Amino acid sequence: MPASLRSVRLRAFHEYWLGLANGDVPARGDIDPVMIKPLLPYMMMVDLTEEPMRVLYRLVGTEVVSFTGLEFTGHYLDELDFDEFDLGNLTDAYRAVRDARLPGAGLAQYRENGLLLIETEYLICPLRSGSGKIDKCAAIEDYFLGGTSVFHLPPARFRRS
Repeated sequence: MPASLRSVRLRAFHEYWLGLANGDVPARGDIDPVMIKPLLPYMMMVDLTEEPMRVLYRLVGTEVVSFTGLEFTGHYLDELDFDEFDLGNLTDAYRAVRDARLPGAGLAQYRENGLLLIETEYLICPLRSGSGKIDKCAAIEDYFLGGTSVFHLPPARFRRS
């Protein structure tokens, strides 16, 4: 997977996670923020609930908030509305990472009038709690502009019930 990642940030976090893993999924407490300080603005720490699985954003980095236009720390994924992400697919990605006990990567694209404007590359790495259960993840995103147009991505918003 690291060879297929475009983002230097994602590759750096993947290498860090592998160094912690030592043949198993690292615990949430194994992550030392000081060691990955330049990556923190692009990261999210999440909790995964039992079935039906939900993704709770415990911590959202400042660059993620700036990019989405929404501070969603403390909110569930299914409460959000992101234009470039299919929430079902994103939930499935977290589920696949949890079940496989391995990192997973993806790419989301935002298009307007058929023109690719931005791509978000993301990496989700599983983490275990003290009990050994995979119920947490660390995720990191990086953003790539497409085309030459200057644009403003519509801000994310909370879903209306």
